[in-house]
Amino acid sequence: MSGRVYGVLGTEYEVLGSLRMILFDRRRRVSETGQQKTALPPKLPPPSFSLLVATFASQAMVAFGKAPDPIEGKTEVRLELGRHAIDMLDILQQKTKGNLTAEEAAMLEGILHQLRLEFVEATTPK
Repeated sequence: MSGRVYGVLGTEYEVLGSLRMILFDRRRRVSETGQQKTALPPKLPPPSFSLLVATFASQAMVAFGKAPDPIEGKTEVRLELGRHAIDMLDILQQKTKGNLTAEEAAMLEGILHQLRLEFVEATTPK
């Protein structure tokens, strides 16, 4: 990600970082006990548009093998899931056009751009 600042939303890194902390805590709780506890992490970020976008972006990055699966801890490339997350964000962009703040629109555009680049990289023979 570019690390651009989006006003009150923070940077792309901060938005995705919050989500990763939640996912890591969930994986840690599963691995410590062998089964998932039902308790929520101690501090969830407030629901927001940026968190919604970060959720899909994180799913795509896991699907592209850029981050381990938060539950199993394995890294696996699953292009169809990555493409699906991009498509979901694209639909979100189309349906919210004209209703987002400038910061929200820029964040969504930047993340979609980065994910599309990641998809091209993942599908390009090496």
